[in-house]
Amino acid sequence: MEQEDQATSRALPIPLTFSGIVAFSARSTSWLLLSWVCIAAFAATSTVGFLHSRWIPIIEKTAESLPSTSMLEGGRIDPLPTESPIQNQNGFLSVVVSGLTQSHGNLTSDFQITIEPTEIRFSSLFGSVARAYPADATVDLAPAFLKPWWKSRKPLVTVGAFTSLMTSLLATWTLLATIYFLPILFLTYCTHRRIGLGKTWRLAGSILIPGALIMTLAIILYGFQLLSILGLMAATALHLIVAWIYAIGSIRAIPRRSPSFPSVPVKGNPFSGETASEKIKRGSNPFGTTNDDS
Repeated sequence: MEQEDQATSRALPIPLTFSGIVAFSARSTSWLLLSWVCIAAFAATSTVGFLHSRWIPIIEKTAESLPSTSMLEGGRIDPLPTESPIQNQNGFLSVVVSGLTQSHGNLTSDFQITIEPTEIRFSSLFGSVARAYPADATVDLAPAFLKPWWKSRKPLVTVGAFTSLMTSLLATWTLLATIYFLPILFLTYCTHRRIGLGKTWRLAGSILIPGALIMTLAIILYGFQLLSILGLMAATALHLIVAWIYAIGSIRAIPRRSPSFPSVPVKGNPFSGETASEKIKRGSNPFGTTNDDS
């Protein structure tokens, strides 16, 4: 038991191994929150960077290719090209603009946006969904208006996307740690590995870190085309499973606590001035007579 305690205490507080998560959860809550902030910033930077380099250029190029008099009015965009649709794409995103309805055609990228006269359609490997334009909206879609409008707002949108994603991650992890708290508390109680309420919550929060790093790495690999869209979906499912693998492994890494029994004090000889333990220690008979009695 002492060897297990020493092994756990010597483990580096790095939440990438089972014993490391146990050691990390023994630290203060501020350490966990600081780690969450750093990882959320890393994940948000990777995601926004991917969108900025892979999706935004295709959307910008499409906006510059719209007819000079295009306008959304009365739930309809006019005019749109009918003979030769506008199509800009890469391996991640394809944007098609056509004046013909039902012109979405075959999917050539992981995601596709199709702009038609009365609706916009979003398509992927998992199906498609269409949304009609609002009937009361009036928007000038001429490139001469869209380009300066977007250029002036692009930094604000980038910062807003980063902040929103980072805040959403922190809120989600806080909620998940609170949800995982009760099952982990129950498991530690049943296996005689009680570690306190605060440490249990920090343990529930620490097991989310490896999965978050796996998901962020998957986004980076996908952005460099080293991982397919199916691989990205698999990583999404895997990073949820990894949390419970680390939960079970970390609980097993916590040393068991043996049941404690109250100690019974040893009473001395009521007819002697010494206690029984003192007499046994000096090797005398506790029931014998002392020199004063003889």
